Amino acid sequence: MYLVANNLRRLGIVHGFCGRLHGLSLPPYNSLNTGLRCGDEEPRVWQNLQLIGRRAGFSLQQLHWARQQSGDGILEVRGQDRAESSRNKAADSLITQATGMVLAVKTADCLPILIGAQGSSWVAVVHMGWRGALLEILPKTLKRLIKARVAVGQLYLALGPAIGPCCLRLDGAAQSSFEKRFANHRAFHHKRGEQALYLDLWELATAAALAAGVNRKNIEILRRCTVCQPRAYFSYRREGARTGRQLSFIIAAGIR
Repeated sequence: MYLVANNLRRLGIVHGFCGRLHGLSLPPYNSLNTGLRCGDEEPRVWQNLQLIGRRAGFSLQQLHWARQQSGDGILEVRGQDRAESSRNKAADSLITQATGMVLAVKTADCLPILIGAQGSSWVAVVHMGWRGALLEILPKTLKRLIKARVAVGQLYLALGPAIGPCCLRLDGAAQSSFEKRFANHRAFHHKRGEQALYLDLWELATAAALAAGVNRKNIEILRRCTVCQPRAYFSYRREGARTGRQLSFIIAAGIR
C-alpha cells in the first residue's frame, strides 16, 4: 500500500509514500485515491484514507493536511489542533512536535518530502512542485525547524515518488524563471534537439537541503517517476484533471 524510506525507518518514525493501488475508488480514480477535490466519490476517498490509517496505525482524527496552493506557506500543527481545522488552512508544508499527530501531503506529480529528526520529536511534510521550488518551500521549512532548535545535523529527509527529470519539461515563463534563479544548476538539462528545460526535483531538493546544512548521508531518494509508472501512481501531467492523488504521511512520536 505504501513505500517507506530506510533512513526514517531506522529512526523508528512511522511514515509512508502511498501509490494508487489497493483502494476502493473506481476508474479513472482507481483505486487508492485520497484527493477530495478531483471528482471522485467522497465516501470512497474517506474509505481509502481509513484503509491507510488502519495499515499505519492512525485514525482520521489524527490526520492533518492543508489546502495546498503550490506556495510557501508553513502550518505548525499543535497538540490541541483539530484535523478539520488544518484541512481548511492554506499551506504547502506542515510541521509539528506534538506526539501522535499525523502530517500529510497529497500529490500527483509534485515531490512529497518527509522530514524527521534524531533526538527530537519534530517532523515535517513538504509539497514541492516547480512553483514551490522557486519559492524555496523546502529551505524555509528547514529554517523553521532549525529555529525550533532542531540540530541540522540530526535532520533526515526522504524524497518520495514524483515526476522525474525524464518528464518534467519547463518552457516559457517557467523556464525563464528557473534559468534566472538557478543558472547552471545541475538539476537542469536539455534533451537533444529541444530548447525546453527539464528539471530534476529530487536533485533540486537535495541541493537545497545540503545548502541548509543537512548531511548528504541523511537524505534518501525514492526515484520513482509518477508519469512513467501509470499502474503505480496518479499523474496530473499524464492524465489531466481527472486523476487521483496519492498520500504521503509521517507520524510524530516521542523523542528518540
